[in-house]
Amino acid sequence: MCATTHCPVTPSTPFEVCVQKNGGQEIWKRDCNTCQCTSQGSVVCTAMHCTPPPTGPNAFEKCVQQNGGKQSWKRDCNVCSCLPDGAVGCTALSCTPSTTTNVTSIDQCVKEHGGLVWKSTDGCQTCSCMPDGTKLCIKQNCTSIGSGTTRVQILSVGALASAMAAILL
Repeated sequence: MCATTHCPVTPSTPFEVCVQKNGGQEIWKRDCNTCQCTSQGSVVCTAMHCTPPPTGPNAFEKCVQQNGGKQSWKRDCNVCSCLPDGAVGCTALSCTPSTTTNVTSIDQCVKEHGGLVWKSTDGCQTCSCMPDGTKLCIKQNCTSIGSGTTRVQILSVGALASAMAAILL
């Protein structure tokens, strides 16, 4: 004989048998579907197509892998990070590119002319590479411009400052 509080409950209906067979739950989840016991003791479930969980790294993890295992890193003077959707987001500070980044138009200009600022071959112009890779030159006091200079836009100091400000803004 058992005490009332410790006696095993014997299911008396098909519904109760079903609930007992399914962990004591009337309704439960099976993958992405919901199942339940009917009053006749059978199990009915929704029939949604379940997408299996991803087996490999998610988009964020792939981004981290593709960027040296780092969630954030420096690119020139900017900081870049992997976003939750796997995209890369970077700050947009204006800075001088480092040698580790892809060649930009300013890099090509500097390489072509041996520096950021140079004198024309006749010495009558001081030229510089602008951030967008264009060449701007200031004509100095010379009687003529020699044939060895690169054809570029000649600007006064004020016009050069205005052009630089427009490019940098």
